[in-house]
Amino acid sequence: MKLMKKTIVAFVSLVWLFIVTFGSHAQTTVKLPAKAYPVKVPHKTDAGVDRYWHVTQILCLGPSSGGYKFRIYGKAAKSSSSHTINMMYLLPNNRVQIAGAYIFPAITEGKSFKFDIVSAFKGYAPSSFNGFFIHDEALARILENERREAAQKAETVSPPPALPEIQNIVEDAIADTEIPSTEQQPSETEKDENIYDTVEQMPEFPGGLSACMSYIARNVKYPTIALENGIQGRVVVQFCVEKDGSISNTIVTKSVNPYLDKEALRVVSSMPKWTPGKQKGKPVRVKYTLPVHFRLK
Repeated sequence: MKLMKKTIVAFVSLVWLFIVTFGSHAQTTVKLPAKAYPVKVPHKTDAGVDRYWHVTQILCLGPSSGGYKFRIYGKAAKSSSSHTINMMYLLPNNRVQIAGAYIFPAITEGKSFKFDIVSAFKGYAPSSFNGFFIHDEALARILENERREAAQKAETVSPPPALPEIQNIVEDAIADTEIPSTEQQPSETEKDENIYDTVEQMPEFPGGLSACMSYIARNVKYPTIALENGIQGRVVVQFCVEKDGSISNTIVTKSVNPYLDKEALRVVSSMPKWTPGKQKGKPVRVKYTLPVHFRLK
């Protein structure tokens, strides 16, 4: 009984989705047999399927095997093995009817695909309908679970990296890094506990500035919320290199977004110890500024 109730709820939800998807648009009725082929067939793909098989066009090529042959065109948004996916007819007055379950082929991310299905068999399918709806409950459920888990972890756990363009980030960051001029020298009366703006020998990340930017690019983790909303930019972080080379007093001096700011502070604070700055041959505390770039492909 519980399973039946869940099935009814899922079916009602699907009908509602059809109404929302197609109801606000002028509906194009596909009538079979058609006067001429191919015939373009309206379609809608749910988010779970679309993250893999991004369908761009469906054409009816004509009669085949007692039904009609439909050719499905698209471009793979993500690689996947073959998968059985449901297709449904949308009938007038927002009624729905199952067209069948069809094998969608294995795909490679970024590659175009096309394949044929045979549907609309005489006696089992409508002679006219308003389009196809492509839906898979399992893929939709996986996508929804992933989004829910990401939202729950956003405040406490850094999500997976968004594969920033590391080389460009390194080059841009080197060009944008604010390195204080060495012309201003601290006075003789400054104490060792002061944080200097400039010193005779500035602190250095192990391997130099290029290695520093590479470290940031490799270790930055793009916040999921910022990723999903297309937020990017350059966060500027100021910090102190202590006498022992450790990092302290990290603050954001140029903000982009709270989530990006938080991640920039985290990755800068995680850096290994630097070679400390020196004044008159003695290690001192030195203020330093670095940009952290968040760039989407």
